[in-house]
Amino acid sequence: MDELFDLDPGAVLTRGDRAARWGGGTQRGIEPSTRTPNVFLYADPAEAGKFGYVDGWAPGGDVFLYTGEGSEGDQQLQQGNLSLLEHRKQGRALRLFIAASGKQRGGKLHRYVGEFEVDHDSPCAQEDAPDALGETRSVWVFRLRPVGAVEYRESDASRRDVVEAGPRAELVAVERVVAVESDRKATPGGKARRREAELTEQYRAWLEAQGHQVMQWKLTLPGQVAALRTDLFDATVSEIYEAKGSIARESIRMAIGQLLDYRRHVPVPGAALAVLLPARPSDDLVDLVTSAGMSCVYRQDAGRFHRVGPTTAS
Repeated sequence: MDELFDLDPGAVLTRGDRAARWGGGTQRGIEPSTRTPNVFLYADPAEAGKFGYVDGWAPGGDVFLYTGEGSEGDQQLQQGNLSLLEHRKQGRALRLFIAASGKQRGGKLHRYVGEFEVDHDSPCAQEDAPDALGETRSVWVFRLRPVGAVEYRESDASRRDVVEAGPRAELVAVERVVAVESDRKATPGGKARRREAELTEQYRAWLEAQGHQVMQWKLTLPGQVAALRTDLFDATVSEIYEAKGSIARESIRMAIGQLLDYRRHVPVPGAALAVLLPARPSDDLVDLVTSAGMSCVYRQDAGRFHRVGPTTAS
């Protein structure tokens, strides 16, 4: 689309170098240029990993999944996101770059992947993801298709559990989550996910020690970029678990809603539901869980767990 753009896929340069030649800002993930008909997109696996996802090639290598901009609250189809979505209408090319170095003097290096366009039939979809404060919000995930020659590397594959068709429900092995961030450097969202992962792993081991078969449901839904996974599914007694790393009211209310959503799609009539917590919440919150027809399971000292069921006195 822009004959003046002569960068070959695989070339490495800083944002400043690119801005000096073709315009656009140097701070945001999506940078429309006012000097040339381009929208410059930047993907940074190290930064995206802090929020639980990494943009990249979907299986098959014909679509690149790219999360829109906005680090707090629900993302909106405005500003850079709108420029990306309407690039054809605006006569602009999408130019994708991936971080190729950490911070350094003179600016971080970025590798040019090539020119893309949003998919004609399915340009974008909404997905839940944590924001910079660790709060769950809605993000826009754009489906980008190559235009002409691009650089494809297997190391640039997306780390999303990509949905290819739906709806579908599959019983799969528990996906082990290993958190590697230190307490000093971890984001609020990273800390919350680590606490949930540790709690889930402890309870899985607790159930299996009692002879239970523990799995997960992988739910492929129409209009979703990523598949949903239940935290745990006790196949021995047909019970779905949602774990939270906090006993705050907001977390417990969210768990109740997630469980109700899962049960709509899990093909197990009458499946029981349970909220898994790191400690006993207040009596009022225990009552909130049980009044919704769910069990409240929480960790006690010495790694033991206690259950308060819908008909069990607390």
